[in-house]
Amino acid sequence: MNFFKRGKRYYLQWWEGDRRRYKSLGPAVKTETQAKIIVAELEKAGLEEKLARLDPSRLTLGRFIPQYLSERKGHIKPKSLARYDVSLRMLQADLGKNFLLRSLTTRKLQQWAGLRLQQGVSRAGVNTDLRHIRGALNWAFDMGMLQKAPKIKLLKEPQNLPRHLTAEQAQSLLKAEANADRRRLWGFLLWTGMRRAEVLGMRWNHIVWDPKPAALVTGKGDKQRMVPLLPAAVAFLAGLDQDQVDGPICVWPRTEVGQVWVMPTHPSGIAEPVMVVPKPDTVTRWFKVAARAAGLDCRLHDLRHTAITWMVSRGVMLRVAQEIAGHAHYSTTERYAKALVADLYDAASKGL
Repeated sequence: MNFFKRGKRYYLQWWEGDRRRYKSLGPAVKTETQAKIIVAELEKAGLEEKLARLDPSRLTLGRFIPQYLSERKGHIKPKSLARYDVSLRMLQADLGKNFLLRSLTTRKLQQWAGLRLQQGVSRAGVNTDLRHIRGALNWAFDMGMLQKAPKIKLLKEPQNLPRHLTAEQAQSLLKAEANADRRRLWGFLLWTGMRRAEVLGMRWNHIVWDPKPAALVTGKGDKQRMVPLLPAAVAFLAGLDQDQVDGPICVWPRTEVGQVWVMPTHPSGIAEPVMVVPKPDTVTRWFKVAARAAGLDCRLHDLRHTAITWMVSRGVMLRVAQEIAGHAHYSTTERYAKALVADLYDAASKGL
C-alpha cells in the first residue's frame, strides 16, 4: 500500500490480486506528511485485523461487530439483523470500540444491563438487547473467536396478562371498519390467532382443504405449524358473511394462486391504489384507525391474544392451543388461562 499525487489530490494505491486499486484521500489531505500518516494508520489497522484473526484474544468490539454483521448477512432476516446491529452498537457505545471481546464476562454484562436501566431503558428493552448480544457471542464462540461464551442472565420482567377483546368489542371493531378488505383481515386474525407477519406471508398453496381446512404457517424461527381454519375464518377469507359458510367446505373455486392478502394500497409516491400485499407497518396503522373509530384502546397483536383466549375459554386443551398458537413454551399459553378469570367472574355475576 502506498500513495501518489495527481494534480492537487493525493491518492491511495493498493493491489487486489492482479488488479491495482485507487482511492482519493480527499481534499483535506494537502501535504505528503498527511498522506504518509494516513497510509501508516491504514497499514497498522490492517496488521491488527490480521493479528486478531490469528489471535482471537485481540478481537475488539469495534472489529467484531462489522465482521459479525457482514458474515451473518443472508443468514438472518434483514429486520432481525438490523436489531442485532442496534443492540451491539449500544454495547459498543457504552464500553468503547477497543473493548476486548474476551472481556465480556457475565458480570460485565450484568453491570452494563444495570447501566441501561439507569439510562431509562425498560427491562423488556434491556432484555431484547441482551438476547441479541447473547446470540452474537454464541456465534463468536462457534467460530472460534471466543474460548467461552458468557452466560447471560435476563432481567426479571413483570408478567402482564395478555390483553384480549370481548365478543362485543370484537363485533364493534368489525362494524367500525368501513373497508371491506381490512374487515376481512381483522376477522381472519380473530379466528386464527396468527401473527401479523404470518398472515401477510400466506399463499393460496399453503391452504389445505381436505379433510378439513387448515393453513400451513411459518412462524418465528422459521418453524412451521398447521392452523385450523374454522368456518368463520373461511368466511372472512372468502369475503362472505359468516353464516354463508356451513362446515369445512371450500366455497369458491380452488384455482387461486399467489399471495392471499393482496389488497388495494397506496404506496408512497403513487396516487392510485395498487393491488399488493400491504407492509406490516401499514396494516398496523390501518388497525389503529379502526380501533379508534370503535372507541377501543387495543393493539393489532391483541387480536391474536383474543383468538387464543377464546380457544382456551371454549375448552381447547392448553397443549393444543400451544401448537395452534406456535408458542415455544407451555408457560406462555398458561397465561391465557389466567387471563380468563375476569371474564369468568363477569359471566358468573350475570347469574346472581
